Amino acid sequence: MDSLQKRIHSGDEKALSQLRIEWSHKLSVFALSYVRCSYTAEDLVQDTFIKLWESRQDINKYDSIGAFVYTILKNKCLDYLKHKTIELRYNQQSSSEYINLQANKYALEDESINIITDAQINKALTDAVRKLPRPCRDVFIMSRYNGLKNQEIANELSISVKTVEYHMTRAIAFLKKEMEEYFIFLYFFIMH
Repeated sequence: MDSLQKRIHSGDEKALSQLRIEWSHKLSVFALSYVRCSYTAEDLVQDTFIKLWESRQDINKYDSIGAFVYTILKNKCLDYLKHKTIELRYNQQSSSEYINLQANKYALEDESINIITDAQINKALTDAVRKLPRPCRDVFIMSRYNGLKNQEIANELSISVKTVEYHMTRAIAFLKKEMEEYFIFLYFFIMH
């Protein structure tokens, strides 16, 4: 159990606030991929944090805080989709909307789908970055890990800004392909 997980388990409200700051956007994107409405996704994320706080005594049953939070959110999304599909069927709404909701519901119900943790994404990203050709890897690391701007990288490596942009474009394309199964989460780790 990590320290944030322990602090939440012990009732530390500041730890919950920290978790909200760190995870709200990631969780919203996850929920949005299933419910297709940003307002609903945000509501489900807020409900997730409430449920997390109410059931914080169960947090130690999970390997990581991420697994616990995503499990709660997955169940919240599933409940929402079940309710929405019943509502659509009852109101005889658009069959394509009903089919989409059913497909998302089935995807969330599939027990073979594992919750992907930050640690897994970071490991996959680290492994993928190691496979990059040397110039692309150097530019990517300087940009994404060291926070340097393109001009700073160009100055440090004695190359043009256009060459830096070329290497970044190649690196991101390679990483997207290499990390295909983590596509929905990749945005947070590569694009920012």
